[in-house]
Order: sequence, then C-alpha cells, then structure tokens
Amino acid sequence: MRKILGIYDTESGYGERLAGYLSAKGRLPFRVVVFTSEEMLLRFAGKEEIYMLLVHEKAMTQEIKGLSISKMLLLTEEPEDEEPSKEVFTLYKYQSAKEIVGKISRCYEAMLPPKTEHQVQGKGAGLITVYSPVHDCYKTTFALLYGQMLARGERVLFVSLEVCAGFETLFGLTAGADLSDALYYYRQGRLAQQLPEIVQNMEGLDILMPVPYPEDLHEVRMEELLEMLYCILQDGLYTAVVVDAGEALYRPADILVQSQRIFMPRKEDRVSLARLQAFETCMSLWGHEDVWQRTELIQLPSQTGLGGQQYFEQLMWGPMGDYVRSLQTGEYR
Repeated sequence: MRKILGIYDTESGYGERLAGYLSAKGRLPFRVVVFTSEEMLLRFAGKEEIYMLLVHEKAMTQEIKGLSISKMLLLTEEPEDEEPSKEVFTLYKYQSAKEIVGKISRCYEAMLPPKTEHQVQGKGAGLITVYSPVHDCYKTTFALLYGQMLARGERVLFVSLEVCAGFETLFGLTAGADLSDALYYYRQGRLAQQLPEIVQNMEGLDILMPVPYPEDLHEVRMEELLEMLYCILQDGLYTAVVVDAGEALYRPADILVQSQRIFMPRKEDRVSLARLQAFETCMSLWGHEDVWQRTELIQLPSQTGLGGQQYFEQLMWGPMGDYVRSLQTGEYR
C-alpha cells in the first residue's frame, strides 16, 4: 500500500490543483489526499496514517502539530530555503508545481535509510541496479552475467524484482523460498541466520528467487526492501548486491538513487529511444537529474543461435560475456 501525502491549505482549489499535478505528472510514491478543513484532516488522521503533510503555515495548529506524521512540509508565501534534514521545512507556495515535486522528492529521499559502511568506505561493489524502460534488451541476462563475473572476486547476492521470471525453467533452480521469505525473516530479526538457507547458487552466484506472482511484488515496500539490502551489506553477509529491477516497480528512482552503479540497457530503434527520453523526463520531474547523469547506458550485443543446456555458458564466453568483462575492467570506455 502506498504511503499517504496529505495537502491542507485554506485557499480554495489550491490543494486540488496541486494534487492533480502530483498525480498526473509528479509520479511520487504516494496516494495524495486533499483536506479542506482541519476537522476533516484530524478525522482522517485518526483512522489512517499520513506519512507526509503539506500544510499552509497559517493553517498550522497545535492539534495538527500533535499528529503522528513522519514529515511536515509548511507552505509559505515568502520564498525560503528548505532544509530537508529538519523535522519541519518550508516550501514556497507560489513556485511551479514541478519545483514543488522536486523538493518533495528530495525531502522523501532524505528520509530513506543512510548508505551503508560498505558503500561509504568502498569495501565492496555495494548496490548495483540494472534497470531499463526498454523492452527485450537482455536486461536480466546482463544482470546475471554481471553478477556471476563479479562473484569471482566478491560475495555477491543477485536479487530479481521481475515477475514470472522463469528461473526454474531457465536455470534449473527450484521453486520455494523467495524474496517474500527474506523480507519476513528480516522483520523477525533472523535474516542473517536464514538467508544462507533460502538462497540458491548458480555458478558461484547466490540468487534470491523472485516472488512468483505479480501481486506478491506489489506487497513489497521499497523502503523495507532497501533497508534489508543495506542490512545484508552492512552485516557483511555479502559485499555486493546486484538487483534486476523490473518494470513492475511503481517508482524505480527510489532504488536508483541509492545505487552505487546503475546500468540501463538500451536499443537504437525509434520506440526504444523515445522510451529512454520519456524516462529521462520523469527523472527530471522527480528531481533526480544527478541519478540520470551517472546512469550507464549500455548497448548489449545481440545473441543468435544459442540454446540448449549450455545456453548460459555460451553467453559467458561469447560477445555478451566479453562485453560484461570490459564493463568490469573499464576497458569499454
């Protein structure tokens, strides 16, 4: 279930207009609820949890201050510098909706878990994410090959956020424990003990099986998933986690912004280039131009005439494998 972003302003129509933009263009990871009176806000807050509240400073009361809300954002009619690190920070009411979306995004980003010691100190590759809005671009194949080659020098965990991935048929892995089970053990504080029992190994790469059904992935909260992955790295269970991020993610920016390296397979046809351009626009709307700038767009070699039980081995020692090795050594630059 998506978190709730509440908007409460005394100006008639302002909240509805902003909510309309947020829902249609902003693509924030929230369900937006507009309140037209303090009574409505307080009654709603007594039944459901409001994660962030955007409220006009003149409408702020002691009752609203006393609500259990993770972050308050004050609308002000005087331009001020926002400070996302504080419990409450201000937003200039009359700036563009695009700018408001970017600042809310940065506030939300500041609330995400801090980077791990491994990421900060460089004790391993950290979190590596492979994502692309382009279809049929060998994304999963690349992610697996990259993970396998990285596993020759590090302890690597491969996590798939795809649905109906077909790993059982493709690689002879067995259905059973998957990402949902790992999250369950994480909530119980038993992940370190149970993780070795639920991962499966393929040519030296530990694989956490993806959830079997699309509904299962929609139950996964990105904040909790990121916390679990950071815990895995910080506790030294693995020095690198390779995430194959699927299109089922509502807001891929959440994981991209926390990744040490981002790979985005691309294709040169007109439709694929248009999808990449649209995603770049989305990243700008989310306020993450910096993430787009450090995303590595890669053109993977096509694979023909491959098949049989040695499919992956053929990939490993063919053009695709050569390309992945060049990425890891930096020679492709």
